[in-house]
Amino acid sequence: MRFNQIVGMSGNKISLDTNILLYILSGDETIAELLNGKNLYISFIT
Repeated sequence: MRFNQIVGMSGNKISLDTNILLYILSGDETIAELLNGKNLYISFIT
């Protein structure tokens, strides 16, 4: 059993910071592929 299964971390919920948003907006396809299908959250401060 993997650690994320034990503590209940599925990796489907991700909080994005400013740097990640800038990578996405600049067209970084690698980041976009990693985040595809995930529940993304952005802080209202960001």
